[in-house]
Amino acid sequence: MIDETEQRLIEACARRGVDFSRTLMFGRQELADGTYSEPFFRRLGATSVDSLDASDFEGATLIADLNQPLPQALRRRFSVVFDGGTLEHVFDISTALRSSLDLVELGGHYIASSPTNNWPGHAFYQFSPELVFRTLSPETGYQMRAAFIVELRKSQRWYAIPDPRAVGARVHWMNRFRTQLVVVARRVELLDLSQFVPQQSDYVRRWRAHEVPRDVAPKYAPKNPVKKVLWSVTPGPLQRAYEAAKARRKGTFDPAIFKAVDLAALADYIV
Repeated sequence: MIDETEQRLIEACARRGVDFSRTLMFGRQELADGTYSEPFFRRLGATSVDSLDASDFEGATLIADLNQPLPQALRRRFSVVFDGGTLEHVFDISTALRSSLDLVELGGHYIASSPTNNWPGHAFYQFSPELVFRTLSPETGYQMRAAFIVELRKSQRWYAIPDPRAVGARVHWMNRFRTQLVVVARRVELLDLSQFVPQQSDYVRRWRAHEVPRDVAPKYAPKNPVKKVLWSVTPGPLQRAYEAAKARRKGTFDPAIFKAVDLAALADYIV
């Protein structure tokens, strides 16, 4: 279903000039009112709206299993590929990701929304910033235009998130709300994706520089001399448990890393 989050994202993309003329969605998506979404995409300029599914139970126009390589005829055929929450249900995620990215034509866009926090029973996977930034990257011929964390509170809260490789550390998110990861990326180069295998960026940095890993969240360092001595003899597991609890008390995010988004100007965050 195209929910409030995804509708906001898609409409913001349209305002930023994304070409929806040949749209493909994974699954035949419905809107919140229960109607199918083809008219919604046509209002954004789509002249053709296809849907891909492993089953024809909802009347998808293309029947194919994303666990398997897709037919060559579908490669580079669509101006927009929209995943409204399908890939986390596909077991062979690497095959599905390669196929999904290769459906987009040069200059076209890949738009996706997926669960990232507090959805453990929903599907096979919850996705991370590291995954989307490594797969929607120059190594695959893509330019990330926007990436957001969305907390599904009564009143949604959106945060722009950076590439962990640019931050130089793992980007963590701890909260108590169901949370979505939504992204927009443009295909800027046609590369062979069949052999693409990304590596996690902080490990690559460590392999090259032999560094000790670090996280975005600062480590606890007591200033009081007595506390400093006590901390120095505290076992590592207890230190880490305390640091985690302290981070949770501090809040759900580091404001230096996650930037709150003004939803009235959402399109402005799509570069």
